[in-house]
Amino acid sequence: MNKTEVVVVLGKVGFDDRITYVSPSVKDLFGYEPGELIGINVKQVLTPQSYLKQREGMERAMGENSTKTDILMVEVIKKNGEKVPVEICARFDRDADGNMVGILGTAKVVKITF
Repeated sequence: MNKTEVVVVLGKVGFDDRITYVSPSVKDLFGYEPGELIGINVKQVLTPQSYLKQREGMERAMGENSTKTDILMVEVIKKNGEKVPVEICARFDRDADGNMVGILGTAKVVKITF
């Protein structure tokens, strides 16, 4: 991982999308201190449309019992309110018995040029 990526872990508890870990690089990319994001619902930092896309992707992958990495394009709301396009690469984190225990992902800001 480099400074242009953020590692994010969502915990399984009730599948409530709560952030349980975020790497320190979140400060450079999105303006948040890691501690500001721990325990909050990811919905608070995604646009409404992006949150729905994230939920639909997660529910689809759960239904398929997926073990592969999914890639999603979403908009993240930075601490200053700016919305930025972000590529999320996420997969389910599983225990030794194959049970889902969380979601592990990386996020990187995408530069869109025309």
